[in-house]
Amino acid sequence: MLNVIIKDVQSVITNMEFVGLSSEQKDLINSKFNTFIDFQYAKTDDYYAFIIGRIYFGTFEHYLGMEYAKKDIEYYVQSSGYIIVVYGVDCDKANRIIELLDGENDNKED
Repeated sequence: MLNVIIKDVQSVITNMEFVGLSSEQKDLINSKFNTFIDFQYAKTDDYYAFIIGRIYFGTFEHYLGMEYAKKDIEYYVQSSGYIIVVYGVDCDKANRIIELLDGENDNKED
């Protein structure tokens, strides 16, 4: 059973292109949520995924409001230093964070 779970998670995150936060995105999060946090994120047509250092995960949940999106977690994997959390695209809170971050990327390209 564990092998099935690991293969399932691996099939979801293997082809995702994770990107780290830029300085501008970190500043944006600081101004919007009044906190410092660093993570990587990715999206597909079906999922939003975040790789977060364990020391930042509580901040991610509390300040970014993701503690209210626990029901939308598809996969949660914890290692000694990092947490990978994957939400379905129907998760409004994850969608808002991705849109905020992608909006900052769009502004940089202009």
